[in-house]
Amino acid sequence: MKRIILFRFHDHFDICENRLYLLKKLNPEIQIFGMYGGEPDKADEAESKLNKLDGIYYIKNKGKRWKWANGDLAMRQWYIDIGRKIPFDILHLIEWDLLLLSPIDKIYQKIPANGVGLTRLRPVDDYLFKLLEIKGDELKYIQKIYSYIQNPAPKEKISIDEIRRSGFFDQTTNEFFELLLYVKDKFNYANQYYSCIFPGSAFCRKFLERYSQTEIPELAIDEVRVSIFSKIFGIDMYDNGFFNQGIDRREHIFFNVTKVEILKEIIQFELNKSNGRRVFHPYYGIFNI
Repeated sequence: MKRIILFRFHDHFDICENRLYLLKKLNPEIQIFGMYGGEPDKADEAESKLNKLDGIYYIKNKGKRWKWANGDLAMRQWYIDIGRKIPFDILHLIEWDLLLLSPIDKIYQKIPANGVGLTRLRPVDDYLFKLLEIKGDELKYIQKIYSYIQNPAPKEKISIDEIRRSGFFDQTTNEFFELLLYVKDKFNYANQYYSCIFPGSAFCRKFLERYSQTEIPELAIDEVRVSIFSKIFGIDMYDNGFFNQGIDRREHIFFNVTKVEILKEIIQFELNKSNGRRVFHPYYGIFNI
């Protein structure tokens, strides 16, 4: 299996240098390409300090929020412009603050060359809405939306404008429902929906090729879109095991997306164990092995 790494970063070039050093040391045969989403006036500095990358792709004409919420669309554009010409079977999208302390082929050994590997993969119903905590008219409205989406011949159509006018949901939730309506109308997809947390994702070439050929709406966030379109494309998804869902809250001391930095002492403790963790997020310091 031929692997490549797409290293996603926007600043903190000293930490990025350290991450690249670790990735190169542990994976000397794997090409590492950069995808820079920082300020344009720092692009030259990025290229100078991170010159060991096999090329840097610059995300242009997009704001900070777009770059944060649309890692999948940035990766899609990179594949269209650059990646399609590169021979590989699977791409590992590695964030600058993701610390990997074992070879890629060992860390991702459960993800086959024709699959998609995601972190904390689980049904979106459980993850996003927590329906048991929603009461009254809001719950009834969610049931109405789901009933329409799941019904192959609904008596009445529900539009996104109607959902927005209801005033029940924030922008992110409105966009999520709009995405569900979009894939129902365009792809006739209304099966189980999944979500993930994006750091540590891996994508087979087939997914990227299909994604590049498909019109992907800028709705909701990457953590929802990639799983929905994997199902639409008929590509199997696998949990990469970075986040132990059975333990849940305690897992945040090893891996979280709340910007609570993992303690170096915890990382070192895990390294001293033969079967300890080797993947941590986020870590903002320099780490050497």
